Amino acid sequence: MANTHPHILKGRSISKNYGGLQALLNVDFEVAGGMIFAIIGPNGAGKTTLFNLISGFDRDYSGEFIFEDVSLGQFPPHDITLRGIARTFQ
Repeated sequence: MANTHPHILKGRSISKNYGGLQALLNVDFEVAGGMIFAIIGPNGAGKTTLFNLISGFDRDYSGEFIFEDVSLGQFPPHDITLRGIARTFQ
């Protein structure tokens, strides 16, 4: 059955380096509204890095996050939270 929910969060060509370490390289994803989306992987796979970038906690990356058809790169972290995106720490 085709997914009829619109994509509310998209990541396009997300890349992040920590010095010489490539943490994320050209990551693309789409999350549909009303759906459950999980990010899994071993330690060091970039899961926390991705969440830090989406939430605006870390601003030094290439690529684009789009939430409800608006680029998140123009917003400080507190405005991203007001839009409904937040993260918690372990």
